[in-house]
Amino acid sequence: MKLLSMEDALKLERKDVLEITKKYLSASMVATEAILNFDRQYTRAENCLLFDDAGNEYLDFVGGFVFVVR
Repeated sequence: MKLLSMEDALKLERKDVLEITKKYLSASMVATEAILNFDRQYTRAENCLLFDDAGNEYLDFVGGFVFVVR
């Protein structure tokens, strides 16, 4: 897979992001996030907070998880 530009990455649909994450990062992480209902569409981040497309705010307590276990 070629490296995506930020512009191209932002154009990806959610299903494409999940497939890329499964293939290149961690399929088990994608499955775990789905089970725990963490697989939301986050649209922005500010410090340790994430915001979804409905404007709800979440504390990012798993930031960097993939990099720790891989």
